[in-house]
Order: sequence, then structure tokens, then C-alpha cells
Amino acid sequence: MKNGELRHILVKGMLTQKVLIVNPGIDGEDYTRYSLGRVTFLMNSRPVDTIIEASYEQETMTANEVLDALLLNDTEGDVQIYVPEWEGQQFAYFDIAEVRKPGLVHLVLGAWRCGG
Repeated sequence: MKNGELRHILVKGMLTQKVLIVNPGIDGEDYTRYSLGRVTFLMNSRPVDTIIEASYEQETMTANEVLDALLLNDTEGDVQIYVPEWEGQQFAYFDIAEVRKPGLVHLVLGAWRCGG
């Protein structure tokens, strides 16, 4: 998903809603839910890619806070979700498969990009 696409989706939503990251299961059930810790960017990328960091401990961000951070990065940059300590690895990066609303906003983990 592109930064501009995610910005467009969040503009249409209720901006005080909390945003969570969801790991979908193959059986249609949602498994792990992560708080959204912060939104930053990938250095040396052109256009500038957005990195959304999952958190196990922090209070999650609101859609308005996410939107404010997205406005700082290029609309054509990709949005990636960074998950620390992913299934025995130190980290993993994912695409966003979909954004679910209403109620809480769920960013659903999509294709795995890389890990380490």
C-alpha cells in the first residue's frame, strides 16, 4: 500500500479511533494484535517509504496521530509495518494487506518483506 492510499483511507474515517495492527490467520481468525508505537520513515529511500512500528507495550496511536505522521512522507512511498521479535526472529517487515473499519482501525499484515 502506498502512503497516499493509507492517508486517503484514514481521512474518510473517524480520526479519534484507535489504530491496531493485526496478524490474520489462514482460517479467517485474527491472531496477534499489536499496538501502534510510532510512524517514521526509511532512510535513503526514494520516494520516502513510511515505517509503522508495532509495539507490545505502548498505548496505541489514534488515526489522527497516524495521519499527521503520514503527511510528512511522500505519497508514492510504500508503507511497511515493522514488527520486532517476530516469531523467533529479531524483526520482520510487512506490507499492509487491508485496512478494516469501522470501530477500531485495523492495519492487517500482508506480504512479508524481510526479516532478520
